[in-house]
Formats: sequence, C-alpha cells, structure tokens
Amino acid sequence: MNQGTSVFSQILSLIDYNDFRRYVRRYDGDRSVRRLSCWEQFLAMAFAQLTRRESLRDIEVSLAAHRKQLYHSGFRSTVKRSTLADANETRNWRIYSDFAQHLIQQARPLYRDVDLGFDLDGTLYALDSSIIELSLTLFPWAPHERSRAAVKLNTLLDVQSAIPTLIDVTGAHSGDSHVLDKIFPEPGCFIVMDRGYIDFPRLVFIKHWLTLSSALERTFYLVAVALTPSIAPPACAVIKPFGSQANSVSALSLIYSDASTSMPRRSTSDSSS
Repeated sequence: MNQGTSVFSQILSLIDYNDFRRYVRRYDGDRSVRRLSCWEQFLAMAFAQLTRRESLRDIEVSLAAHRKQLYHSGFRSTVKRSTLADANETRNWRIYSDFAQHLIQQARPLYRDVDLGFDLDGTLYALDSSIIELSLTLFPWAPHERSRAAVKLNTLLDVQSAIPTLIDVTGAHSGDSHVLDKIFPEPGCFIVMDRGYIDFPRLVFIKHWLTLSSALERTFYLVAVALTPSIAPPACAVIKPFGSQANSVSALSLIYSDASTSMPRRSTSDSSS
C-alpha cells in the first residue's frame, strides 16, 4: 500500500502558502471565521476542480471518503456543504482573484521558450467571448431569454502558454467591446480579436494612452480578423504599429470590417470627443 504523499498534496506543494496568506490578510478574509478558513476553502474548491466534482454534496462526500488524508493535505476541519456554501457566498472574492493573478505571473515564464511557429517579437494574445447558459431559477439576476439565463465570458488568452490573463464575466447582453476598458496592453504585444470588439472611441483612447506613455517607447499591435464567410475573401487581417513609434497612424486606419468594405469615417463631433 502506498504510504507516500497523495497526488493532491504534491500538486499543492507547488503553491506557496505564505503567498496565499498575504492576500487573505490584505482583505481580512479570516476575520470571525471559526470553521473552514480561506485556505481550506481554496483547497476544497481546488479539489473539486481537479476531480471534476459537480455539486457541493459531491465535494463533501468525496472529501469524506479520504478523511484520513485530509489533515496532511492542509484541512483542519471537516468540510460540510452548508459551511462551504456560506464561504463561497460571503468570502471576499478579491482574495482568490489576486492570488490567481499571482499564480499566472509565476506560470507564464515557464512557457517563454515555446515555439508557436510565428516570427513575432512580442507576446501573442487571443481575445474572444463565450455565452454560458444558466438556470433562470437559480440565476434570476442574469436573464437572457424568456426561459433562460446566461452570462458572457470574455477571455484574453496568452496563446504561447494557453493561460488566460484576463477573464471578465458580464451580462449576456453586454457588448464585447466593453472589455477593452479593462485591458492594459503590454509593450510589443499582439492581440487577435474578431469584429465584435471593434469600437473606434475605445481604440482612440488606447492610442492616446500609449502616446502619453511614449517615454517608455511602448508599441502595441492590434490584429483584427473579421470572419465573413459570405464575402470573398472570407477573412481580412490588418497589422500596423499602434503607439509611440507610430503616432502619425490614426487608430481608424487599424481596423476595417472586411476586404470589400471601405473604412468607416467618424463625424467631426466624434473626433472631437
């Protein structure tokens, strides 16, 4: 019989407990907590994710089946579904959001030498959205259709490492371009997106932000791919420098909808804004 460390404990050994505690102290996450600390909540949800548990009861039963190994995995109390449900509802979500960003920054350099087959000097990102359908009974705050609920998931993916660097959850009817307000391009990166993200005022704002950062010689490349199967050619990509090294290039010249359509023009009122 194997008396060594469990696979779950070996995976958790890659995570620095002190780093996690730093974010818990930042948001005072364990204040007035008598059972199931933030660390134990994280362990329970990590176990659920890795083992594909489908409900709180499933998590409770699965952990109870390995009760003798829970202490060595970091658990100090029994995980009950009611306690876990209360923790998921009341604990500060920023603890886990900040910790996730910390882990992402640790993991991305591990894939720095992965060859994608592209001759690019900067990081390549892919930006896209997905609709996730939900039960209208359980999620009445996210109506989508008459009898359905849904949310929209906007994801900015680092193509080289296949690690998401930004995940933004909004209402299903929210426009894709709103996520551009939450993206701060890094120097020399490339972002591939579809036409749903084309919003000229926001692109102009990004251009102005990059221009103000000209002292850092930032360069940002925006790649817009408009897939239009009914139009020949079916796709059109435009890549141009966007930033301090191309201040004379207007943001309006970066993107157009397809190869058979001329670039739209903004009115004088829009340009002044």
